Amino acid sequence: QDPEDPHWWTVVTDFPNADFVGTADVDECAEGVDTCELPEDGGVCTNTAGGFTCGCTALYEELDRKSPTQVQCVQKDYAAGEQFVLVYHTKALKFGWKIKDVRFFGAVETDPATGREVCSGDPLEITSTTFPSSGRSDSGSYPGDFALDNILDDDPVTTWKSYCLNCDRDMGTGAWVGFQFSADTDVRCVRVEQGLCQSTCARELAVHRGVLPADGEKALVQGRGRVDNSRARRASWGNGNADFGEAGIPAWTESKIWGSKQFSNSDECTADLPIDCGFVDAQIFGEIMKDFMPVPSACACKQLCLDH
Repeated sequence: QDPEDPHWWTVVTDFPNADFVGTADVDECAEGVDTCELPEDGGVCTNTAGGFTCGCTALYEELDRKSPTQVQCVQKDYAAGEQFVLVYHTKALKFGWKIKDVRFFGAVETDPATGREVCSGDPLEITSTTFPSSGRSDSGSYPGDFALDNILDDDPVTTWKSYCLNCDRDMGTGAWVGFQFSADTDVRCVRVEQGLCQSTCARELAVHRGVLPADGEKALVQGRGRVDNSRARRASWGNGNADFGEAGIPAWTESKIWGSKQFSNSDECTADLPIDCGFVDAQIFGEIMKDFMPVPSACACKQLCLDH
């Protein structure tokens, strides 16, 4: 090929007379015009002369090969990731946010009096002593005896108070608390006990659950259903004007909004936040693509679908 003009080629041959046909290969893999699975879904694209072929990485296997350029990849084995639960207020609080205790439950039921879903049964044995400090986080606590551990000590006297006094998600100063659980801890409901419904009580809360990648890793590398834990995305947990993640890509496994206006200032403001997945005692029929056994919970099953 002529370095000064890539459109011209020099061909050396032993024959004085010959006809030549020249072709230029297009690397479909590099150009991104291939039909293979994405790398984060286990796909591998290999360029060939005049085309490309699809395959799967070592941790994935072919589920369906319709042709060399149409291959579906699935994980060989599924290891459910740790679940992260995020709770924050949705309305502005001008005197900070206080929480007395947070309890976690493994069951949900419908309150016949109100028709609301509420936490059911005994709370799970998760306290400040049995729950590792690395598994809980917040937007910041107020100086003094208002540490995050206070909401897991089962003591109605101690409280957690947010660092912000004017907690407003529209201004980027919202408060939040987060908890991370092992895959085999099936948390289906979160009870937030805020004490008296006064100025530091949130009357509307949002709760999300999902899988966080390790710090410093991008969510899309570990799967499209993972929540980005980078500092830029983490800021969105207290900022209503920031995006949780890239548009069009599922992130949280489940999200709910809790709100109540019937409380007076003398009432105890307790919020039950169901965060379970699926439908109890329901069987959904469809094409069986691959069996993954065992999957510890319905939310882990939903996470598997999001990852794919």
